[in-house]
Amino acid sequence: MPVKPVQIALLFCIGGIIGPVAEEIFFRGILYSFFRRWGIFSALLVSTLVFVMIHPVRGPAVTQAIGGILFGIAFEVEKNLMVPITIHALGNMAIFTISAVF
Repeated sequence: MPVKPVQIALLFCIGGIIGPVAEEIFFRGILYSFFRRWGIFSALLVSTLVFVMIHPVRGPAVTQAIGGILFGIAFEVEKNLMVPITIHALGNMAIFTISAVF
């Protein structure tokens, strides 16, 4: 976690806003939508697997997998890319805030 105010602001801006917007445009807007022609399950599976693969973590990537599934379902239900973008951004912001406090 960065300690300088400018670094913290950049983390929140890039990781909390720009990152989620770019990722959701790619993973749900492009990837999920492309694979949706073969069914919801195929679209969820492929977009979530790729989402997990670009978020490397030590140990099981349960949080990333749950996020990918949740974002995909939110997009499928609402048919609006702003829904998974908002959930993703709020989730990242919550993680950053908790990390900063503790």
